[in-house]
Amino acid sequence: MCSRPITAPGSTGGRAGDMELDKWQPPMAGVVKINVDARAHMQDDWRGMELVARDERGSFIAGRSIWVRGRFAASTTEALAVREAVIWAGQAGWSSVFVESDALSVVQGIATSDGIAYEDSIFAKIRHMIASFANLSVHFVKRSANRVAHTLAQR
Repeated sequence: MCSRPITAPGSTGGRAGDMELDKWQPPMAGVVKINVDARAHMQDDWRGMELVARDERGSFIAGRSIWVRGRFAASTTEALAVREAVIWAGQAGWSSVFVESDALSVVQGIATSDGIAYEDSIFAKIRHMIASFANLSVHFVKRSANRVAHTLAQR
């Protein structure tokens, strides 16, 4: 069974009752939380994506820094970061995964199946990949609760 993505602003996806928190919250026991963020370098055509995986204790499991060349919109790069998180979770064999992004339009786009934006093909691919997991969901979180991935993306 696949969890449906949550699009509520401020949803941290941590423990029960953690709505509207401004800081990162650990996931439930047995769940890997992956925070993602993206960045465009204005001087060139490179776009960066940062992914950070942590466990229920908040302990660092692993991280990834991915660079792609192209002139993508910020929302496209954020969507690609979520896609990379889902691919990474599958490669790592994590079956219960909670992906967090501070890009609300991306999380909402993944939750819906309509639209004509360029990112829609990326959203459809993400939805297709999510269906292969026992429990994987994508959630919006405030930037202040996504600080580690955001800070890495800004370097």
